Amino acid sequence: MSFASQVDKMAEKAAIRTSKMVRGTVLGIMRDTIKDTPVDTGRLRNNWFASIGSPVDAEREQGGKAASASKANAVDVATKFKMGDEIYFTNNLPYAMVTEFGGIVNGSVRKGQGMLRRAIGIRTSKLK
Repeated sequence: MSFASQVDKMAEKAAIRTSKMVRGTVLGIMRDTIKDTPVDTGRLRNNWFASIGSPVDAEREQGGKAASASKANAVDVATKFKMGDEIYFTNNLPYAMVTEFGGIVNGSVRKGQGMLRRAIGIRTSKLK
């Protein structure tokens, strides 16, 4: 085996390991965010949408503490992800931004939960 082919093989293995690491990190961020989304009816938790290439502009009517639709979608997108793809993770319910960042609701100040920001911080700190 030539030196060049050995280097190619090492580079290919490194690319596969990197892809798996990124895929796992992305899936972890999505799962942690879904899990940390506060639950009243479960609708906010079940309205996380993962997509590749462009954001999803939709809402799910059903709630549910388990958020099975959001979780299944996250796993599906993470398994299809390839290095270089743009992944979007959105929640289109009107109160999602207030829940994440905080704001004024009915004259009361609400503290943000920071579920997405926290998940990103935790998962990306493990990459260093």
